[in-house]
Amino acid sequence: RAFLKVQDGCDAFCTYCIIPTARPVVRYRNSEEILAEAAALVAAGHREIVITGVHLGSYGQTTARRRHWPTPENPHLPALLDRVARVPGLSRIRLSSLDPADVTPALLDVFCAHSNLMPHLHLSLQSGSDAVLRRMARPYSADDFRARVALVRRHLDRPALTTDIIVGFPGETDAEFEQTLALAQEVAFAKMHVFVFSARKGTAAARMQPRVPAEVKKARSRILRDLDLALQSQFRGQFLGETAQILIETTNGSPAGRAERYFEVKISNRTYGTDRTNKTYSPGDIVAARLEQNAADHILAAALPENA
Repeated sequence: RAFLKVQDGCDAFCTYCIIPTARPVVRYRNSEEILAEAAALVAAGHREIVITGVHLGSYGQTTARRRHWPTPENPHLPALLDRVARVPGLSRIRLSSLDPADVTPALLDVFCAHSNLMPHLHLSLQSGSDAVLRRMARPYSADDFRARVALVRRHLDRPALTTDIIVGFPGETDAEFEQTLALAQEVAFAKMHVFVFSARKGTAAARMQPRVPAEVKKARSRILRDLDLALQSQFRGQFLGETAQILIETTNGSPAGRAERYFEVKISNRTYGTDRTNKTYSPGDIVAARLEQNAADHILAAALPENA
């Protein structure tokens, strides 16, 4: 997997984030330069590319503030993605973090048009409480987030939806945390990255009161992390008995890598339908495997015969 950065800077000024102070100039790379780098990465042996940016959804714009865009939806990211997907030999593409409003019908149409775009989107939630989202200066509501999730699921088959959540933001009440918990359960995320709020000097949130006590933040984090493990297992479990394409990342012990929907898969030392196999794998191989058993944090699978 290689990372290809296409955009930098953010001027959205979410209240917890220092980036707009450090890198306020929003800029993006020329598409021809991006395509040349993607082709070079493929030539170097990379099978998967992750398109990244500080505020990826504003690719092609000079501000991350949508109200200043010529149109409410940004056409530039879907257009770029459509071109990158056509790079010869590029097996897989993923996107880094997006805001919910970045997910448009045009973007999802590109996903549907190219099989090398993985059915996986990372949508940054941060909180399921509208009141907390307003204090964070996030440009969406919980219902906006729900609507984008529904849009994704109308376009893609059982997509992996991953997210970021901050617990213990200043003023977060028990009821507001429960709203986050409820939305996470409702969406049934494939994976959640849970962060405990930590004040960054120079941000608006660093001055906000009241602060959530450390022990409360720790308890809320534990609750969400436990839910995350349960939701990950639930998400993986629906694919048992199916075939997935595994991009091998490590061969220490059992060969292991990521399926299309990003969960980890470990390949057993047998081929499906037989007792053992002498087949060896290298990082970068893509292996067709039958998903057989849901383990603690991954799925165990048996490789399919190469002529299957």
